[in-house]
Amino acid sequence: MKRYIAILSTLFFVSLFVGVASCTKKQPPETLFSRLQGQWKKTQYATDDNNNGRIDAQEIHPQSSVIIDELVFNGDSTGYEKTVINNNQSSESVLNFKWYPFDADSVALVYTAHFSITYYVADISSVNLNLYTNTSTGLAAYFYNK
Repeated sequence: MKRYIAILSTLFFVSLFVGVASCTKKQPPETLFSRLQGQWKKTQYATDDNNNGRIDAQEIHPQSSVIIDELVFNGDSTGYEKTVINNNQSSESVLNFKWYPFDADSVALVYTAHFSITYYVADISSVNLNLYTNTSTGLAAYFYNK
């Protein structure tokens, strides 16, 4: 009889565990759209000064402490770029845009001023964002932190 009770108890707890485990909420897979959302502050920038087609370590420069540049990606595909210059006369500009991720590694920003730019997302994590783009003067890179 004790053996019968032990088997029933074991089956009860196993079924209880399986039931609870099946109730956990599954998270949707992360996408470029979900990973870009949030506020990003520019920490470094670079240009391909020697025109070799890549950004070399000596071409990366820290963002000036006088200039604060932020990108904000909202979940409704809107956002803005805010630049604040804190020198003797503080100034601020805000440029609104709509953003669209495409492919697995690119994002387009279409500013309300009818200007658009496409970035290649070279690296993105929960705290870092590295964007590359081709400009009229060559390759440019922008490095952001959350």
